[in-house]
Amino acid sequence: MRPVQAEFGKIAKVSVALFLAVFIPMLYLQGAQLPVIADAVRQSGSVITIIAAFWVFYEKWGWRYPVLRIGGWLCAHPDLNGRWEGTICRFRGDSPHLIVIEVRQSLNSLSFQTFTRRSTGRSTSASILQAEDGSFFVTALWQTTGRRLDDPEAEDTFYGSSLWQLSLMNQDKRIRDIYFTRREPGTKGEMNLVWKSAKCLGRFQE
Repeated sequence: MRPVQAEFGKIAKVSVALFLAVFIPMLYLQGAQLPVIADAVRQSGSVITIIAAFWVFYEKWGWRYPVLRIGGWLCAHPDLNGRWEGTICRFRGDSPHLIVIEVRQSLNSLSFQTFTRRSTGRSTSASILQAEDGSFFVTALWQTTGRRLDDPEAEDTFYGSSLWQLSLMNQDKRIRDIYFTRREPGTKGEMNLVWKSAKCLGRFQE
């Protein structure tokens, strides 16, 4: 699943169509001859192609570069890409154990995988939210496959929801997550993670 949102590709196509629908009649009404109009359309097509290519690049990677964020005016999204390591602890007296989260993010999408010694998981939906005070949060739904609470030898797949509170100070990036699950019985707990690297390994590794 993914969030329902505007699609850049379709917006770009409609923008090109609207541009041509306005540009060509304007040239014609100003007395331009058809060969001149055709040449102008060809030249404008090159410019449109370059602009469209820039926005494709920007949506996937460019938004991360400070020079292209224009001081947060063009893009205020925090960059969460990479590998996060920390601990997870179920409430009710559980002992913390190690967990890894690997985040993959573009301008319009966010997904993650989770790894512990005994489980793996993935997001089914995740979105970044910004509070009135400027702080950022992530809400997420996810699925995890681990071991049953009442039988450690048996496999258990369950769903859960999370609210990440983000602390972002240059390269010191942290997540505090309060989560709930639909296990039987249901559980809740807390994760505390620190950003380690932009590189994702796709596995648990201490």
